[in-house]
Amino acid sequence: MKKQSMAALAILLITCLIGLGVTQLFDMSAYERISKLLSASTSLESYHAEVEGHVDMSIRSEEEIPEFLESVFKMYSNMQVELVSDVIMKPENYQMALTETLDMNGMSFEIEAYLENDTMIIKYPIFGKYIHIAASDLETLFDFKLPDHFMQDVYSLMPEFQQEAAASLMTYFTDENVKYVDDYTMVADGYAQTLKVIEIDMDMNTLINVYVDVLMKMLDNEKAHDLVLSVIELNPDKITVDIDEEIESIKAEIEAFKSPEKLSEPEFVEVYEMLKDTHLTYQIGVSNLNIPKRLWVNFNMSVPVEEMEDAYMDINYALTYTLSQFNQIDSINIPSIEDEDVLPLSELIEKFGGL
Repeated sequence: MKKQSMAALAILLITCLIGLGVTQLFDMSAYERISKLLSASTSLESYHAEVEGHVDMSIRSEEEIPEFLESVFKMYSNMQVELVSDVIMKPENYQMALTETLDMNGMSFEIEAYLENDTMIIKYPIFGKYIHIAASDLETLFDFKLPDHFMQDVYSLMPEFQQEAAASLMTYFTDENVKYVDDYTMVADGYAQTLKVIEIDMDMNTLINVYVDVLMKMLDNEKAHDLVLSVIELNPDKITVDIDEEIESIKAEIEAFKSPEKLSEPEFVEVYEMLKDTHLTYQIGVSNLNIPKRLWVNFNMSVPVEEMEDAYMDINYALTYTLSQFNQIDSINIPSIEDEDVLPLSELIEKFGGL
């Protein structure tokens, strides 16, 4: 066979294989697409996100609501949110830059946050300066020692936890709560692209089961256990409990979330009360090559109001994420801040009356 014929045959075979792969993507069920997305997300090392939406908080009760409480909650009704962030999630290089703008019924302010490995810098308008929080600050403040490279060791556990969370989610996803909805036409830079939209509906039982499964996996993780032991070894006078007994006790309480009548610790009862009326809906818009481009999140929660009988705080988040630059960001520009513009964590705590 002539070389030209061989080349033509090779091109034909490659074209058929590519076509077959694209056809399989088109034919995937919503469940299959989510499975592939979650699997790919465990290899995600960086991304860019732009978020916009609103947050509503209100109070309801069959009894009369005090006027001052109604006034407070009016401030938090229909808050407009805009956020831009770049994130790098490599154990040896964990960075984030985030700018968030909140508009509370005409009162607008901006929050900045930057993370670089074991150091976080946050700027709230109320303080006027950047709040500086580093692992070394926490050690000094609490008279507590941490192992060298502690935060890097914590970050190195994240991919494992992501994989466990993804595996747990898939056990609760079915064709009933994961399905296609109407396509969405996304326009960016003058270019229109049709996205397949997958809707994931998660009720309280699903959220609690995933929450329990992931926490149990974290508590059973040997590397995490060794990291905790290394902290205890450096602080023998500070931590005197039997850590293994403590972990088993916590695991028993967490497992009880699936049978809430068995909960005994007040803090766990409080978490359950917060979660029991929660409803979360995700809609993920993906390209034909299964790349997530747009994410819509709708989150509803009702939280009992302390010291008021039959009173609840209703919270609703409706946010839209535009995602891009997956695994394309190698570094983030963290601003250089002068010492006079920094408010140390210790000074911030003193402003609020100390520990």
